Amino acid sequence: MPLSLTPLCGQEFITKVLQGERDFRQIQLERSFDFTAAEGYSSLLRYLERNSRQKLLLTDSELRHIRAPGMLLPRLDGERVNLESSYLVEAQFEEADLSQFCFRGADLTGAHFGGAQLSQAILEQAVLVNSYMDGADLAEANLKKARLHGSSWEEASLSRADLRGVRGLEYCQHLESVTWEETVVSSKERDCLRRILEKGRFVVRE
Repeated sequence: MPLSLTPLCGQEFITKVLQGERDFRQIQLERSFDFTAAEGYSSLLRYLERNSRQKLLLTDSELRHIRAPGMLLPRLDGERVNLESSYLVEAQFEEADLSQFCFRGADLTGAHFGGAQLSQAILEQAVLVNSYMDGADLAEANLKKARLHGSSWEEASLSRADLRGVRGLEYCQHLESVTWEETVVSSKERDCLRRILEKGRFVVRE
């Protein structure tokens, strides 16, 4: 049975966060909301920075096509959140629980995911150029056709993740420290990784 989501306009979301509310589970934020054009966005970013150790709950919520560059959401707590096709350049997600999040087609250029939990996340066709994935757990994540140029992967896990069709592997940093265990690739990615690495167990699927 589909979940019943509570509609919430973007300006109200900003106001509620600034008033100290942290529980936004099962909300449906207005589609394509532009945070940068909203009153109080700079105040929201300052507030989130000052309160970075407090968890923001977003489980089972829809925030599709939003525009929120530089958004500060460390320690975000939630699963199955839909941020499809959102503009999240240089967003901060360190140590956040992003399990089963949907970032399909999102622009995450320069975003920080250090230590984040991204197991089973959907990053298909996402832009991860110059992003920081150090220490992140992407077990069983879907990264098909993602753009990875210049991204950093020190001590990250890509066990059973799907990397078929990704672009920019040869320009990634610290791939030698990644946990590769049954990572799904096509022959193209396998051959590229073999040139870079001396280890890794890959499942080849065309």
